[in-house]
Amino acid sequence: MSLRDWVTRMRSVVFCAGVLGVALPAAAQDTPPLELSAGYRLLHVQRGFGVDLSNIKETLHGVYLEGAANETTLLSLVGQGAVNFTNVSGQSVKAYEFAAGPRFNRRSAGRTLFGQFLIGVAHYQPHGPERSTNATVHLGGGATVWSRHRVGLRIGGDYELIFTGGSNLLSPQTGERTHGLRVTTGAVFALGGR
Repeated sequence: MSLRDWVTRMRSVVFCAGVLGVALPAAAQDTPPLELSAGYRLLHVQRGFGVDLSNIKETLHGVYLEGAANETTLLSLVGQGAVNFTNVSGQSVKAYEFAAGPRFNRRSAGRTLFGQFLIGVAHYQPHGPERSTNATVHLGGGATVWSRHRVGLRIGGDYELIFTGGSNLLSPQTGERTHGLRVTTGAVFALGGR
């Protein structure tokens, strides 16, 4: 599939998600203007992030920090950052990721279900002088369960596509991509409002 075909399909997915999100009835609760979330993150990738590790699948553990500005009950603008670590074949590998984009919410009775589409960059640092920064796309969702004290527990998952073409560190062949799965769990704090 060419990049143009992929972009066309992703536009269709985002458009359909937007139409469905607008068609859902708004929940009868106050939406906080800002949500902050932090917690644990697991990143599993099909191709290793180190020198001579391209045929090894890696699982990296780390932390994330996220902020969401709630524009409406249904739409939030999200920005997130994360750092993940692992040791593979004697190499200490670090992955830093930053992404932003829209999140579509369905709020009801103490819980929020969401889907999101984020675009960002990832910077990988295995042990040694090699470095790589690549574009990423994330498509996923999750749920938040809220307490009465405006604190919640969030569990989410994303499919991640890392454009690694032309990077000697991640892919020796131009045009290859790395696929990953991100799983997050953490605390959420509602700020502002009542």
